[in-house]
Amino acid sequence: MRQYPPTQFAVDKDIAGASQSPAPPATPAKLGNLTATRVRPVILLVVCGFALVVSIIILTTALISRLHNHSLANTERELENTALILAEYTDRALQSIELVQKSFLDSVQSVGISTSEQFKLEMSSKAINQLLQDKISGLPHVDAITIIDAEGNLINSSRDWPSPPINIADRDRFRLLKTDPKLTWSIGEAVRNRFAGDWTVNLARKVAGPNGEFLGLVQGSMQLSYFEKLFQTIVLGERASISLFRNDGMLLVRYPRIETAIGRPLTDVADAFGERDHITVRLVTKLTGNQRLIAGHKLAHFPLFAAVGLDVEAALSAWRNEAIFLASAGGLVAIGVTIIFIVIVRNSMLGLRWSQRRLYEQKLQLDMALDNMSHGILMFDSESRIVVCNRRYIDMYGLSPDVVKPGCTFRNLIAHRKETGSFVGDVEQYCSEVKAQIDSGEAATSIVTTADGRSMEVTNRPFSDGSWIGTHQDVTQRKRHEAALSESEKMARGIIDTALDAFIQLDERGVIVEWNPQAEKTFGWSDQEAIGKRLVDLIVPEAHRARHKEGVSRFLRTGKSNLLGKRTVIDALCKDERQIKVELGITALQRNSGYVFNGFIKDLTEKHAADEQIRQFQKMEAISNLTGGLAHDFNNLLLIIIGNLDLLQENIHNDSGAAQQLGAALDASLRGAELTRQLLAFSRRQPLQPKIVDVGQVITKTSKLLARTLGGNINIDLRLATETPGLLIDETQFEAAIINLAVNARDAMSNGGTLTIESGMSRLGADETLLGSGRAPGKYTVVEVRDTGAGMPPDVAARIFEPFFTTKDTGKGTGLGLSMVYGFIKQSGGYIGVESEVGKGTAVKLYLPCAATTVQPAEDTVLLQAASIRPSGAVILAVDDNPDVRTTAVKNLKALGYQVLEADCANRALEELDSGTKIDLLFTDIIMPGGINGNELAKLARIKRPGLKVLYTSGFPGTQLGGTVEIEADAPLLNKPYRRNDLAKLIAEVLAAA
Repeated sequence: MRQYPPTQFAVDKDIAGASQSPAPPATPAKLGNLTATRVRPVILLVVCGFALVVSIIILTTALISRLHNHSLANTERELENTALILAEYTDRALQSIELVQKSFLDSVQSVGISTSEQFKLEMSSKAINQLLQDKISGLPHVDAITIIDAEGNLINSSRDWPSPPINIADRDRFRLLKTDPKLTWSIGEAVRNRFAGDWTVNLARKVAGPNGEFLGLVQGSMQLSYFEKLFQTIVLGERASISLFRNDGMLLVRYPRIETAIGRPLTDVADAFGERDHITVRLVTKLTGNQRLIAGHKLAHFPLFAAVGLDVEAALSAWRNEAIFLASAGGLVAIGVTIIFIVIVRNSMLGLRWSQRRLYEQKLQLDMALDNMSHGILMFDSESRIVVCNRRYIDMYGLSPDVVKPGCTFRNLIAHRKETGSFVGDVEQYCSEVKAQIDSGEAATSIVTTADGRSMEVTNRPFSDGSWIGTHQDVTQRKRHEAALSESEKMARGIIDTALDAFIQLDERGVIVEWNPQAEKTFGWSDQEAIGKRLVDLIVPEAHRARHKEGVSRFLRTGKSNLLGKRTVIDALCKDERQIKVELGITALQRNSGYVFNGFIKDLTEKHAADEQIRQFQKMEAISNLTGGLAHDFNNLLLIIIGNLDLLQENIHNDSGAAQQLGAALDASLRGAELTRQLLAFSRRQPLQPKIVDVGQVITKTSKLLARTLGGNINIDLRLATETPGLLIDETQFEAAIINLAVNARDAMSNGGTLTIESGMSRLGADETLLGSGRAPGKYTVVEVRDTGAGMPPDVAARIFEPFFTTKDTGKGTGLGLSMVYGFIKQSGGYIGVESEVGKGTAVKLYLPCAATTVQPAEDTVLLQAASIRPSGAVILAVDDNPDVRTTAVKNLKALGYQVLEADCANRALEELDSGTKIDLLFTDIIMPGGINGNELAKLARIKRPGLKVLYTSGFPGTQLGGTVEIEADAPLLNKPYRRNDLAKLIAEVLAAA
């Protein structure tokens, strides 16, 4: 992070090293037990001891600090004086070389040399060599004086003559002096002498002709080893150094020598000079890597400076010994008081140190957070210039740190952002708006979109002095997540609001926080009424509330529950105080704020009603099958009785008493047959004679009979539809059903009332049918019989169609009337429904399918009268497994004049057919044991004897017999029990048929 000015934190070393396990602080109770007389001396002792220790520490510290500063000051003065002396000495040494050079130039000018060839000729003589040697004879620091011609060739020197062939045209100083007309002299780099191999520095001076033409150089080579030996004689102590530098930082001489550093640029010391001619600084040098005291002084006439350096540690060595002594002495003096002080205030001191360490750590954390936070941070002063800018801001917008730095103005920052493409808009307008907001003194947050589509949240907070801090956060992902979360929440809300089950969410206190529309529909409370209320007070029945509360409490304590993650059927309370059965599934979700419970509740009212209808339907089917079976066996018994009574009746014409008794027995048997017929009607096995009828006409005709039957205190209200399609039903049975319902309604209205009979149309869709209820989709004519009587409770209404079930007094009803209605409607392809409420009455609805055609069936063929029947001597094969039934049938057939063969099973009958005996008609029972029933027997018989007439008989009326055997719809069938006259008519009809 860039900061201007930088902020630093000073931390007490004792605090930083304090224990992180502070002693527990004294409690108020303990402090309250101390009396004032004990507290004051302790406080006084602590104050005095602390003051004494502090005084010793301050005195010792001040003395040590003074010694420290004094030691550094002395060292600095010593180094400064040394540097000044060395600079002056070196300056004089170089001036001596300069005097030699100037003297030589004066000689050249006096000779009048004007060309380079003349210069080369004149200066290469032995006399010049001797002259040069004479001039440096008193200058020990000068290695040699050399003369170089215009081509860089060595033509003479103070060394040997003649000079060796050496060319320095490749040296920088030669090229510079030759090419730069303004440059007259230069000091070269530290180089090794090509003769002796020692380090030397050349002071080169240009030799020019009268017109300024370049003739050559005269160089003074200064032996650096001379200065190194000189520096060695100056005693500054261990870890001290004396160096000679060019002003550009090139190291020429150093003692102690570091061979690899000679001739290298070391700019750290040179940079410290700036424009000053002398310095005393403390810095970590590149050469040693240690912190050193360095005193430097520039030469007065040459671009060189002398530097004297000493490690700070070495400079302070003497001071350190003195400081240790003083600190030890002060510590010994204060140790007694310190021990007492520590014992008394130990706990409080530890607590203080711990707190201070925490504060220090928090400051460090704050600094670290600022440097590592994900927000871009900008701080501006009152002139809108950057004071602080962290790295995150620069990276966030892809800016240049060379531009965005302390001192950069806000406008220039935005302009730079515009140039780099991270700002969209007008720079001046944006800066004006931000400045106006800052001047208002109010913090403001805005979302700014960058050119690459990112969303940045920018917050500017002004301060009272006109400065402000700005935070920039990339909220692109957050915005996307918020949008996705919003969409997800909308979807979740849509799912919850459109769910078919009730959804309720509770917090761990049991307070409702979510209540969807299905919950409102199920329980009656709106979401405004429910949210904020406790669930236990709203829908949990009183009897279960204690157990509900205990279960929630147990889960919050132990995390265990008998209901979570399961589906359970329970009772629930509605707004209208009804209790309904519901299926509850509940889950628990743990959040930071605690548990929330999600309840999914399904109203089982309709399901239970449907299940009850299915159970009722199955029960009625079972009873129907039972009554059908009983009726079959009872019909066989009645056939034996009635058949024998018919035979006996012909033999007692002269005995009136016996005839009367026989008539009574015959009437009782016929009433038993009627009872059987009613049972068969309930079991939907009675033979029907359906035809297309107008339901309105039938009801109107029946109502005239009902007016006389019901009595004067019952009003009949007919509400018949004007147009209804025809019904294919047995008209007689339909009239009987209406009469049965009307009679039951009359009994329910003991004090009179209104009987309403209404007809209309209804269409039942596929989705309205109930599995197992017998209902099928389609168009129905609805006949409703409604009374204003006492009504029935649900348990009674559920059983009214059961055979022999009645609420009437003994002897006032058989309990078969409504059973016959139920069987007739079912057998006709319809269904029946009951709605009843105690005190308000009962409504029975008959749903009958509309006829597919309006064609009236042909009238039944008039049966032959028994009196007109003349037996033709036909032979009849009678087959029945019941010997009593078979014997009775054979006797009646013989009494009618027929020849009769008999068989007790199908196999015996087939043997008779195989015998070749004449047989005109097969009279067979349907249901027989032995593996071959009557229908199969007839088929086998016709194979053996094609054209054989067949007449069936059965205790199961209809063409579908016993649920297992089915014969042709037009097959002649004589239902048991039958009279002899019925037998005679049907046999004659079958025999007469073509």
